[in-house]
Order: sequence, then structure tokens, then C-alpha cells
Amino acid sequence: MSMGNTASDGTIAFNTSGQVGAYQNRINEATYTVEFLKAGTNEPISLDGFYTFSDIDWTQYITLHKDMLDKVTGVLADSTCWLDLTENEDGSKTFAETENQGSDDYDLTAMFTVLFKDLSKFDVTFGAADTVTDLPVETDWGAWDWFGNTAVKPAKSEDPNPTKAVTDKDETNVVNNHLDTMSDTFTFNITQNILGELPQFYHTSFEMKDELIPELERTSDVRIVDETGKDRTHFFTDKSKDNVIDVVATEEALKNQEFYGHTYTFSFDAKVREGMSLEKYYDKEDNKYHFPNQAKTIINGKEKPTNETDTDIDETPDNDPVKKIIDSEGKEVDLTQAKQGDTVEFVISNPEGVPYSAIGQKVTISDDLEDVLQLEDKTVKVEVADLGEDAEFKDVTDQGTLTTDDKTGKVSWSVDGSLLAGKQYRLTIGGTVKENVDFSSYVDDSGNITIPNVAHQIIGETDKPTNEVNVVVEQEKPRILPPTSVKSDNGQNMVIAGFSGGLIVLGLSSVVYLRGKKKHEINK
Repeated sequence: MSMGNTASDGTIAFNTSGQVGAYQNRINEATYTVEFLKAGTNEPISLDGFYTFSDIDWTQYITLHKDMLDKVTGVLADSTCWLDLTENEDGSKTFAETENQGSDDYDLTAMFTVLFKDLSKFDVTFGAADTVTDLPVETDWGAWDWFGNTAVKPAKSEDPNPTKAVTDKDETNVVNNHLDTMSDTFTFNITQNILGELPQFYHTSFEMKDELIPELERTSDVRIVDETGKDRTHFFTDKSKDNVIDVVATEEALKNQEFYGHTYTFSFDAKVREGMSLEKYYDKEDNKYHFPNQAKTIINGKEKPTNETDTDIDETPDNDPVKKIIDSEGKEVDLTQAKQGDTVEFVISNPEGVPYSAIGQKVTISDDLEDVLQLEDKTVKVEVADLGEDAEFKDVTDQGTLTTDDKTGKVSWSVDGSLLAGKQYRLTIGGTVKENVDFSSYVDDSGNITIPNVAHQIIGETDKPTNEVNVVVEQEKPRILPPTSVKSDNGQNMVIAGFSGGLIVLGLSSVVYLRGKKKHEINK
């Protein structure tokens, strides 16, 4: 407040509660700049709405300048309004009380409302032909000219449409949001501006309704706040059940002036429901799932829809599964060495995750160990984790159907895809290299005993094999025995060299080389 000390000094006092406005004393006229700011900030915003100038009496007048008039879409006044309109040469317009009559804040005779669109700031001049000249006394309001805004109109309001937005962990109040995973929780916010009303124009009913698609589920109660963040739940009755959100204003609230002139936000949390097929929400063009939502309000029996929101999630890459061997140092490798009798640990995984399209389909992870490996069925374990290198795996073996056959070395684990969709898995199997068995069919061109292994991931009818891993079986080096000279039937001397791994006979006419079940004869 700026106070003058003499009769020649003008005084302006700004109102701090109830209404936006100012008091003037000993001032013919003053021009004010009105700017709209985002609540709780100094950020300018543009609005579509209205501004009501009220209690214009005792020869007071309001002049609207061109910056506002260019944004005006209409002017409302009651048929009993006593204000005279003057269009000025500079394009401004003046609304004046010329009969020196008194009024109250909500008298329809002394108010008018300007409707505007896309307005952020405007100038307005307030004055009086018969200016108060007495020094102000704090309790004598008659010594002041009052310039205010009641936030009500001299006619029943046409309520604006509600709006809807979505908030998640890294996006706030957006129309289209993106989730990282199907397990992410997000929040729907439905906002309705209830305009200020005179008692004769109060609403007879108000209701907010929203129905989520079956593939989503509500995970919280409805929270209701006004534009300041103040809890306004007591104004409403929550009739929501499951996916149907239904909030109704109480009769008491509708008859209370405090209910009007506020913007209410109805918020609730949701997530994608587990275990349901999402096929109809999948868009092949962008490889995403899209979940739409739209709410509505019903005011005095008239429905007003919100905009539609879209929550999307990327499909998990449908990559081939991966097979690895865990070596003696705990590292994942494609090739390892083992002795007969050693147990080799195999791991089948899909680090990039199982696609969400697996939901509702049977998923099978299977392996068929070679005959020279003995399946250790007690080592079989299936684990699941969220995506990411640091994710924590959880044993889910019992949640699927595990089948093992230690005679054939076959193992398979089956489950509904909803358990694995959007997650990574790993299936661990132990296989022991058998002793004293025929490895001849596993000898490669270099003479090594190499046991291959490939596993499979089957989703529905789609079979994806893993890469091949190999176990090289270590072979004992042959021990050379002292040579012995013997005579053949024809009297020729022959040298027989003994080996622990086989027999080589050296003669004059030929050499016979024996190895396992394979026999090669070389004639001189």
C-alpha cells in the first residue's frame, strides 16, 4: 500500500484476499497492467476465459485498451445493467456509471464480463468522474474507490471442456507419454474448471467419469485437489469401482459459493494389467503398444469429453536366445575344455527380453544334451529378472512346467508368456561328461573330441535356436612301452611298440593304425 500524507497525495491500496483488486483515494484515474501467471510461479501463460468488472458505481468507469479488445470474443451484461458504453477515438472502450448510484459486489446492474481468447496480459484504466478527495480512514471504505474482479458473470456460464493429461516417472502432464516397461506405473489427471457463478446460476449436478480399457488397471484411489493443491475431496463422493472411475459433487458443495471459481484435478494411478493379450493395441508401423484413454464430465446433465491421451511402450526386441558355458572362472564362454567325469554348466538366456507378444502364448525353453553328456536334473533352474545388466534374478522354476529325462538328456520348461514378457530369463543346466564311452563320432578333423550343444526358445509356433557352444574333452597322452623284437611266421623280424591307448604293429610290407572304432590302412 502506498499512503499519502496530504490531501494532494494519491493513495492506492491492493487487496490481498477474497478478490483481485485495488482501492484508490484522491486519484482521478489509474492504469493497471494485469498479467496471468502459472500458479505458484512467475511464468506468464496465455488463457482462454473471462474477466468480470463489478461494483462500478458512484460515477466510476472502466476503460479497456486495444491490447485486450483485440483478444475479446464477447461481452456479457445483464439487461438491468446501468453502465453506459463509449467507443473512444484511440480504439479503446469505456464502461461508466453516470447517475452517481451505489451498488454491491454482486449487483448485476453494476457489472459486465469480457470473454477473451489467448490473452496473457492487458492494460485497464479505472477512474471516477467524482473523485474522493478526503484523506482515507482505515475503517471508512466510503473514502475509497474500489476496482475489483468478482470472478463471476452476470449470466450462466458455458463451462469449458475438461482436459486430460498423463504423468509418469520422467514426464509431467503430457498428452502422449512413453513408458520404459509394462510394469511402470503412471498417473491420469483430469482437470475441470468450475467457473465462478452467482447463486441463481449454481449447478444442479456435476460428475466426472472415466473407464479404463480392460488391459489397464487402476492402482490407487482418486485424489482431488484445486488449483492451489488444496485437498478438495470433501466436495465429492467417490463411487469408483475397479476400472470405472466415477466421482460426483455433493449437494452441499453445489450450493456452496466456495465450490465455484476453482479448477479441480482428479488423479489416479494405473498400470498395464498383467497376463492379458495386448495384440489389438500393437502398431506394426512404429513397433509400439498404444493404450488410449478419454474421460468426461457431466455438468447439469450435459456431457463434456476430455481430449484423448495415448500411453505407448516399445515392443521388446524379438532376438534369438543365447547359449553360454560357465567356465571354471565363472565367465560365460562359447568354448571350454573338460575331462571325463567333469560337470559342465550351460546357461540359456535372452538378455534383450521376451517380446510382449508372448503374453497369452505358451513359451518353452528346451535343450537336448548329446548322448555323451549325463543330464544332472537337480541342477536345472529357471530365473527371471527385469531388463538391464544389474537386474536381480528370481527363481521361477516352480511357476512353470519342468520336464527332464536323464536317460536321453532332454530338458524343457514351459510357462505362459505373461511371466516372461518384457523380462529376461536364464535357464541353467548341468551336464557331466561320461566316462568310458565311445567319443568317435565327436572327433573333429584336428583329432579333438568336441561336443556341440544348441538349445531352443519356442513362443507359440515360433522356434528360435540359440548359437552353438562346444565342450572339448581332454584326451590322455599315450604312454610309450619299450619295443620288443619277435619273429613272424616267415622268419622276418618285427618290432612291436606298445601304447597304452592302442597298438601299432610295424612290419616290412605294411603299417596298420588303429584308433577307437575308426581304422585306416596304408600300403607301402
